[in-house]
Amino acid sequence: MPNSGDRHISTFLACHYGEPRSNIEVGKIMIKRFQIGDHVSWNSEAGRVSGVIISIHTSDFVYKGHIHHASEDDPQYEIKSDKTDHIAAHKAGALHLIGEI
Repeated sequence: MPNSGDRHISTFLACHYGEPRSNIEVGKIMIKRFQIGDHVSWNSEAGRVSGVIISIHTSDFVYKGHIHHASEDDPQYEIKSDKTDHIAAHKAGALHLIGEI
């Protein structure tokens, strides 16, 4: 039987990722992986944005004066915006492969 911490994590993940709680198994979450050149989209303050992945970070890095945490298991992706050439850094959970169903 899961302990109360497992229930809390499952509830958080279900709310955060919008998936029904019954479909989430703590410790067995599928992590999306992207490659350089993938065309992705994400939500920003200005609405939906799209761009191309130009770099993948698998260790902590400094970006715009802040330390961003990344690892082999939880990389961060640098994406160049299609419209503005702005560079953004996001984890996989924020990204959607364009054309993905």
